[in-house]
Amino acid sequence: MKWKILALLPFILCGNLAFGQLPGGDPSTEAYFDYSFFDSLNGATVGGSGSGTGPTNPISWNFVNGVQSFPNPEGGSAQVSVFPVPWVTASATSVAPAANASIINFTTTTASLQYYIRLAGSSPTTPVTLFWNGTYSLGGATNGLDGFSSVVATVGAAPQFTDSCQVEASCPSGFSSVFTGSLTVPHTADLQVGLGAIAYSQNGGEPGFAYIDPYFYLSPAEIAAGDTLSFSASVGNAPVPLPASDGLLLTGLGLLAIAGCGVI
Repeated sequence: MKWKILALLPFILCGNLAFGQLPGGDPSTEAYFDYSFFDSLNGATVGGSGSGTGPTNPISWNFVNGVQSFPNPEGGSAQVSVFPVPWVTASATSVAPAANASIINFTTTTASLQYYIRLAGSSPTTPVTLFWNGTYSLGGATNGLDGFSSVVATVGAAPQFTDSCQVEASCPSGFSSVFTGSLTVPHTADLQVGLGAIAYSQNGGEPGFAYIDPYFYLSPAEIAAGDTLSFSASVGNAPVPLPASDGLLLTGLGLLAIAGCGVI
């Protein structure tokens, strides 16, 4: 999988340079985020939630460096980023029951972000292919009956990617991976992107963690033909960073890719 992403890097860099500063989408399609907590501590169940809609300027979200964090009172937090890389993450910690071993203490944190992509094709009869890739991380398998950590990314009306770290799964120490995909759509289209992360922890066991981000791009041929992408106002679309261990290799590939774009 790592090499698949590396093979796409020249396309990603060229696409990003061609896009430059992407214009905002239709004001009626502003980004929207929400989060929620559902916790039980020694038999007392509590919860909380919140949401927000993105204005035209990322600074107006009251996000710190493009990121807003919402602490879960029982442990963990929900985080949402809109710029320069849209992502969501959720974490959860729990404690062992104080006295009654039959009581199940659990902490659940969720975070989601929705925004829109507008595709404008150069030919009214030629469909446009939207490509994406990204990274995700999961952790926190539990010994409970119904708790799990999961991530989901949707494009358009149907889920395009989903994965989960489920009950008693073999991922208590967590794992990270990449995802890729594409969707062919009419030459003009508005598509909704949905990102979701759920983290779960139980009885002082493994902390739950879930993270996901996407990056969207067109092929160099489509960009050369005049096809474009734009996003909901204030939402970025920076390429998703690859693991630091690939740094030296990426330096060389990056220079080659930029040269191929005609920049140097």
